[in-house]
Amino acid sequence: KKYAYNVYRSKSYLQTDWSFPVEYKDYRFCNSPPNVLALKNLIEKIKPDLVYPLHNAKSGGAYFFITRPMPKGYYEELVGLCDSLSIPVDLGEPEAQFIKELKKPVYLQFSLEDYYDYFESMGKNPLDVINYGTNSIGFAKKINLNVFGLVGEIPYIYESKIADNT
Repeated sequence: KKYAYNVYRSKSYLQTDWSFPVEYKDYRFCNSPPNVLALKNLIEKIKPDLVYPLHNAKSGGAYFFITRPMPKGYYEELVGLCDSLSIPVDLGEPEAQFIKELKKPVYLQFSLEDYYDYFESMGKNPLDVINYGTNSIGFAKKINLNVFGLVGEIPYIYESKIADNT
């Protein structure tokens, strides 16, 4: 109850993982906060092969994003790890309609460009909707095309019934 009454989420353009600089089509975001500029400079310097930004889900079950499809055993291992920690996995729909499911609860990682294209395909002007940057993985992919990104959306609050799809 205390968590629910006190949870705070900053606006997207201030969130560490959604305020990396980006230019795409006629959109440009260059107002990254200082902490993101430090991460940006680090990514440019070391050109990482792996990016694992710290995320969490407020409630529900665990789900994941990765940058490319993996062998079947990878998905089973992620779910098995959640099971071993008694964390239910989310068996529902992805966060947005354009997100591609690889194998529940694992989805293909997305970035600002995907949001932009989605809004454009729906007949909305992306410039009226988007006011944030890309994420760390999207930025890192511009530096190292082979980077592997993994995001774990692990909930703070969950109920085991979320894993019951009957």
